[in-house]
Amino acid sequence: MDFEECFLQHGAILSDDDIARVADHIEVKEYKARDVLLYSGEVCQHLFFLKRGLVRCHSFEDDRTLWCEFENTFFTSPRSFYQQCPSSETLSFLEPSLVYSLSHTNLMMLYHKSHRWALWGVKFMEAEYLKLESIYQSLFYEDATERYHKLISVRPDVVTRIPLKYIASFLGVSQVTLSRIRAGNQKRQG
Repeated sequence: MDFEECFLQHGAILSDDDIARVADHIEVKEYKARDVLLYSGEVCQHLFFLKRGLVRCHSFEDDRTLWCEFENTFFTSPRSFYQQCPSSETLSFLEPSLVYSLSHTNLMMLYHKSHRWALWGVKFMEAEYLKLESIYQSLFYEDATERYHKLISVRPDVVTRIPLKYIASFLGVSQVTLSRIRAGNQKRQG
C-alpha cells in the first residue's frame, strides 16, 4: 500500500487531485526497533501511517501498554495531535518501521481547502471512534481471558511480534496470569 492508498481506505472520497495535493506534504521516515517517536510531555505534531512495522503506545509513569498498531494503519497521540497539547503517552517502535507522516498544520490546511478532505477527516474520526468504543466495551464486559482470545483471533501473530510483558500490560494482568491464560488455551487446543 502506497501513501496514496492509505488515504483511500476510508472510502473513495478523495479525488486524484486531492491525493496530488497531499503528496508534497507527506514525510517518509524509517525507524529502528526501540526508537521513540514521541515522548510523554511533547506535543504530537503529526498524523502517522505505519506502512511497515509495529508501534506501541504506553504511559510514561508505569509503562502500561495502551495500544499497539500494526502495518497499514494510521496512528497518533489523539488528544495531543488534535488539541496540540502535551502528550500523556510515549510512542515507540517494537520493530523496524516505515512511517508516512502528515503534519497537523498541513492536515488542517487540507481540511480548509477541500470539502472532500474535511469529509475524509470525518470518516477517519468515525473509524477511530468505533475502534475505541470496541476497546472500551471489551474492557468493561470481558475478562482478561476473553480479551486475550479476541486479540489472538484478530491478530494471531501478536504473540510472536509483541513481548508477552506488553500483552499482559495491555490486558491489565500480570505476566503470571497471562501465562495461565495461555496455558489454559493450549490445553483446550490439545
